[in-house]
Amino acid sequence: MQTSPETKAIVPALIKALAEMENVKRTKENPFFKSTYADLAQVLEMTRPILSKHGLVAVQFAEKVFEDPREKITVTTRIYHDSNEWIQSETNGYAVTKTPQEFGSIVTYLRRYALTALLGIASEDDDANMGSTTEETQTKGKAGQKRELSMAEKMDALPQDLKDLLYKAGCNTLAQRYHLYKSVNGDLEAMRKEARKAIAEKAQN
Repeated sequence: MQTSPETKAIVPALIKALAEMENVKRTKENPFFKSTYADLAQVLEMTRPILSKHGLVAVQFAEKVFEDPREKITVTTRIYHDSNEWIQSETNGYAVTKTPQEFGSIVTYLRRYALTALLGIASEDDDANMGSTTEETQTKGKAGQKRELSMAEKMDALPQDLKDLLYKAGCNTLAQRYHLYKSVNGDLEAMRKEARKAIAEKAQN
């Protein structure tokens, strides 16, 4: 986390604002994770009036940098006070398919995740394991060190027909796909079945 040189005014204002905030109600449903969550709109609806009341405003912006074979997406969240003091944090995620839909989905997730974390608000994550998108573990074998595939590399290696099905089903982010992958123990045919089911449900609505 970074701050302005002085924080004498923003810290007391934040303390007062946070004292008035409550955890966001989870009303949105995620068909893949069979769970509910609070979306970005709900978080903003609850936090904006309280922040404004105490001379605060949250500003967020995103940027991406290509890191072969992925794109690193960084969302910066900065809270300004009317004294010109500020605090900020950065949150990262990775895109694999590099489609506009995936980028938008990841940015939305990171914005919600970063803002709730910075303000100490609890809400259930619909994109479980997003924090794992940056993990690359090392294991030792008889021949020395052997690197395991990262989440991004595993999802990048999925067959193209499966990627297309997941895209049509709305399972666009790296974390969403990996969560589904884990829930079926890596069974690609089971992933295809779940994707087709979600596509059919979307067509009926």
